[in-house]
Amino acid sequence: MFLILTLLLCFYVAWNIGANDVGNNMGTPVSAGSLSFKNAVLIAVIFEFLGAVLVGGYVVKTISTDILNLSLYEGDPRILIIAMFCSLLASGFWITIATVFKMPVSTTHSIIGAVVGAGLVTVGAGAICWAKIKLIAISWLVSPFLGGLISYIIFNIYKYLIFNKDDPFIQLKRIAPFFVFIVIFTLAMATIYKGLKNLHLNLDLVPALLISVAAGAAGAVFTAIRMKNKKASGDQVNDVEDFSKPLHVIAASYECFAHGANDVANAVGPVFGIIMLTKYLKYKAGSDIPGSMIQFMTCSGGGIPPYILLIGAAGIVLGITTFGKNVMETIGKRITEITPSRGFASGFATATTVLLGSRLGCPLSSTHIVVGTVAGVGIGRGIGTLNAKVLLSIFMSWFLTLPVSAGLCVLLYLLLKDIIIRLI
Repeated sequence: MFLILTLLLCFYVAWNIGANDVGNNMGTPVSAGSLSFKNAVLIAVIFEFLGAVLVGGYVVKTISTDILNLSLYEGDPRILIIAMFCSLLASGFWITIATVFKMPVSTTHSIIGAVVGAGLVTVGAGAICWAKIKLIAISWLVSPFLGGLISYIIFNIYKYLIFNKDDPFIQLKRIAPFFVFIVIFTLAMATIYKGLKNLHLNLDLVPALLISVAAGAAGAVFTAIRMKNKKASGDQVNDVEDFSKPLHVIAASYECFAHGANDVANAVGPVFGIIMLTKYLKYKAGSDIPGSMIQFMTCSGGGIPPYILLIGAAGIVLGITTFGKNVMETIGKRITEITPSRGFASGFATATTVLLGSRLGCPLSSTHIVVGTVAGVGIGRGIGTLNAKVLLSIFMSWFLTLPVSAGLCVLLYLLLKDIIIRLI
């Protein structure tokens, strides 16, 4: 019974992630006219699902085992189970509230804040692995600036190598294949170079590099052939934007894949921890105890069950299709004006930064990164093009996320502890 409730809660949190975070990814292509809302949802569904299932295991263990000092729960693992359950519920509640008010909050901040709150209410400050929290916090500060820098560079490539030329459309025809090569190569490398552990297909560097180069080259050649006979109209700037739409769509797909790979852990991480702890209690009740709880959690318990990743991916998909439009408007229209070329710069920068974090096992905030990359494009146009009021409201919602989710977790733990312990 308790396991079923936990899996339903996992689905609910994943639904929230799809409803709130995917608006970050698809806000720019919809607002720029590169995709209709219907097609944006379809692409998001496909690539979020693939990212979660194929590469979604790297960050899960960070969320489930690295935030709290598990050894302090050795005496009664049920307390840790209740803490993980309440952290999921608190995170889900806060994200739901934020989505209703169209606030693009960080689901990563929400779940980690809730886990920290769980540690504080169960054991105290000593339960928190502050060194790990420090590293995660640094990555939260660095990643938006890194993403913003990448988007600023790509925007300026467009600006100085394409738009500032006498024949911008001709210049785009020359440069677009290189853009496509970089996107496909990066996505392929991140996926297949020791990245398909969930499917037990781990390629080493050389074969992964060869396949990625071949895939990128194929994409570049295809793009060059498609654009070879395209003719410029009287308005070449408009032509550049029109023919940047496919690039924007490719970048948005890449962005969704990266998001699914990283943020599925926000829903799945605590669930994985609960399942491993439940298994440990069963072993402990028998005669064959496989070492300490922490040894079992980190080594002996086995890999992440594929069905958990599937539940997380399915929840994200439903979230996109039901409430994904709420946050799209904030990201795509209200920070700065987005066109297909600017959207490509933002999307590619966001996806590259998030996917890098996923491969390093670092739970980055895709919300922070996408706002940083959109702002980077705005700075490239001139800082006056940024909507400071909207950015301030976004920053305030970020500031609230950690303490609110932690506080909610503390409250839920105190209210539900006696009920949950009977279900375990």
